Amino acid sequence: MNKTITLLGSTGSIGTQSLDVCRMQGYSVFGLAAHSSVDKLLEQIREFHPRYVAVVDPDAFRKMEGELAGQPDAPTLLQGPDGLRELAAMEGPDVVLNAVVGIAGLDASLAAIETGHDLALANKESLVTGGHLVTDAVRRCGVHLLPVDSEHSAIFQCLHNQFIANALTVKAGHEILPGSQIGGMIARFTTYPATCKPDDVMQMILDDQYSNWFYLDVMARGHYPAYMERYFETEGIHIHMEPGDEAILRENTIDFVSFSYYFSQVSTTEQGWEKTSGNLIMANKNPYLETSEWGWQKDPVGLRITLNQVYDRYQLPVFIAENGLGAVDRVEADGSIHDPYRIDYLKAHIQQMKEAIKDGVDLIGYTMWGFIDLVSCGSMEMSKRYGVIYVDLDDAGHGTLTRSRKDSFYWYQKCIRTNGEDLA
Repeated sequence: MNKTITLLGSTGSIGTQSLDVCRMQGYSVFGLAAHSSVDKLLEQIREFHPRYVAVVDPDAFRKMEGELAGQPDAPTLLQGPDGLRELAAMEGPDVVLNAVVGIAGLDASLAAIETGHDLALANKESLVTGGHLVTDAVRRCGVHLLPVDSEHSAIFQCLHNQFIANALTVKAGHEILPGSQIGGMIARFTTYPATCKPDDVMQMILDDQYSNWFYLDVMARGHYPAYMERYFETEGIHIHMEPGDEAILRENTIDFVSFSYYFSQVSTTEQGWEKTSGNLIMANKNPYLETSEWGWQKDPVGLRITLNQVYDRYQLPVFIAENGLGAVDRVEADGSIHDPYRIDYLKAHIQQMKEAIKDGVDLIGYTMWGFIDLVSCGSMEMSKRYGVIYVDLDDAGHGTLTRSRKDSFYWYQKCIRTNGEDLA
């Protein structure tokens, strides 16, 4: 049977190899997309005669318009990221193959899935940054996710190797310093069901398993949880274990659990739920929470919830490794920096930590992120500041590097001195 495909990222190495397969198998090409490689894309258009072509870069789009002007059989051109998503969602192909490089491929992947297309995915960033969004959409829409070049298995193989390295580090640490306590950390994505609809509650459980519990379950319990067997089977993932790997995991579990906490999110099977930014991922927005300037949802009570969940599950001491607020700070004419929003954020979270301790949680430590301003990992900006110490440096790297105490410095100093008793 002749298959029809839409190929996103057609001028890259995976894209050109995929067109080699189309050529050999006689597959039809419904649509092609590229970022800016006009000359190579023109060659592909002449050979495969797609009906639609998306060009992301504006200058390249204008060049392509000029090249195709007046040609009676020219494909319909689509422009920019919107054009890429429009092409991914179009009816016509049997499968959409996404070989776009980088995070730009995530929206296109979701657009293809949510319009009922099977998705062949060679864009690992779609899973690294939005894995739960992609896999949730696949289950919800009843389509197939087809890994290309085995990167999906490779990601989990790398993760397995990290689990082994972590366990061997625990072993070495205990041998070097008998009686020492060695923990394991994750970026915690606290999740609520969007509604009390059973499907949303079940989705929350699955999201929690795949995005949170899996990593800690292996490190704290010493084995792969049963729920991941179904996930691996569904996604076509195979992990190679060396002889002795299971024993290494089983015999070298962590002594305490650590996590970063910045925000919470909701889980739902409903399509079109509003999204918002978060630490490392895009998240479903909770309408009951305020957001920061960068869209991260503020949820101090979620920290208490998380502490209770983690402690109940593992009965191990808990350490909060990261927690803080990224915000724009302004230096006044006298050199002072007033940041009551940061004080309010830290105070609210520390108050919920105290409540969790009353709940019985064995909370052994807390470190805010981060003590001094630095380039924010997520947005790669200096202007997104977390510190209680201001650094005179802008997003372009200009500045004196002079360091100044913010109001939050003095507040946090008092908080540390009193071990959280004085939060005034």
